[in-house]
Order: sequence, then structure tokens, then C-alpha cells
Amino acid sequence: MKSRICEKCILPETFPGIGFDDHGVCNYCRREESALAKASEKKGKYRERLDMLIQDVIKRKAPVYDAIVAYSGGKDSSYTLKLLKDRYDLRLLAFSLDNHFVSPVAWKNIGEVTDALGVDLIRFRPSFEILKKLFCLTSTEDIFPAPTLLRASAICTACIGIVKSLVLKTSLEMSIPLVIFGWSPGQPPIQSAIMKTNSALIRQNQTALKKAFPSEVRQGISQYFIPDSYYETFKERFP
Repeated sequence: MKSRICEKCILPETFPGIGFDDHGVCNYCRREESALAKASEKKGKYRERLDMLIQDVIKRKAPVYDAIVAYSGGKDSSYTLKLLKDRYDLRLLAFSLDNHFVSPVAWKNIGEVTDALGVDLIRFRPSFEILKKLFCLTSTEDIFPAPTLLRASAICTACIGIVKSLVLKTSLEMSIPLVIFGWSPGQPPIQSAIMKTNSALIRQNQTALKKAFPSEVRQGISQYFIPDSYYETFKERFP
């Protein structure tokens, strides 16, 4: 029997807590109606902020790349990469983490998208022995504080923590003034969609993230995080 889906967002009837009205529209869509009515105005304001930020980045004339994009090959980061290239014609560096679980088809798509857009790509592949310990631990233990796990599992929190650190670390080392992530609405707080990085807060967050791991795992992944010396060496260069 075919599963029922929402007429607007296509969420299936198997989605937790879902219900449908007489028109086949789910309760999640109905709940968002007031927000959607204001979405166009908000979208315009954030587009204006992005335009201003991009113009400032271009004026600063970075040595090689204007922005580094954390690129998974998914719909969000692919759209973001294309937008930055087509709308703003930025000099982009795409950064993809090879965590040993990305399918060959996904890597093929990543290569085809970056080639089609004329974007340089870094494929960063950590040692499998290190990541195996990391993923075995986080698949069986919720090692992070409860509020952290409200947004993502322990596995995802550990993996995205490494991605964020490596992308920022690369931006500092290569003097790239802008770091870009592609998110879906609701993943990051909207007020954080465009922000200046706070090096002290980043240092604090990375210290807390690393402390959550046992010493054996922490030692293995330490090279993927920003070294303490960078906070002084590159203090004027944080994007």
C-alpha cells in the first residue's frame, strides 16, 4: 500500500508526530504558515547582508581564494557552491572530508560538480585507523553533553566538528577570508547564518570537544584541530 505524503512538503505519514488536514497538508506545514508569510522579507534582508559581505571580501583581495566551502556533495552545499560561483563569481576552494564512508557515486558527483563550476577541490582523507576508533566510540556512547545531542548524534557531532576545524584551519593557513557551509533551514540558528568568527569561542568549543574523547582517541585526532599557537599567529586572520 502506498504511503500517504503531504501535498506541500512530501513528508510521509510515517514521520513522527505527523497529521494531515482535509486538504492533505501536514501539521508541520500549517505550523509554519505564519513564518512563511514573512519569509520573503527576511530572505531579502539576509541576501542584502550576504551581498555586502561578499563585496567586502572581494575588496580585500585575498591572495588566491575568496572563500573556502565545506563541500559534502549534497544538495545544500552544491546549491551554495553554485550560488557563490554563478552569482558572485568568487574564487572558490571546495573542501571535502573523506571519512571512508562516502560512496563512489557521491565522489563522482563531487568531482563532476566542481569540474562543471571550475572550482578547485581538496579531498582530505584521515587515517582509517583513527576514524574507526572515533566512530566505534561515538556509535555506542553519547560522549557529548545532552544539549549538543539535541541537534545531531554523537557520530555526526564528532565528524562535523572535525570538518569545521579542518576548513577553518585551512582558511587560516591559506589566508582565505570567508568560510562557507551549506545548511538547510533549521540546522543552524538563523541569527548565525552570517557571522564573524570569535576565535576565543572557537578555542573554547574545540577544547570542550576534544576533552569529551578518551585520551587514546584524542591523541589520534589532535592534528585535525586548530593548534593553540594559531590563535596568536593568525589572530588577525580569523574569517
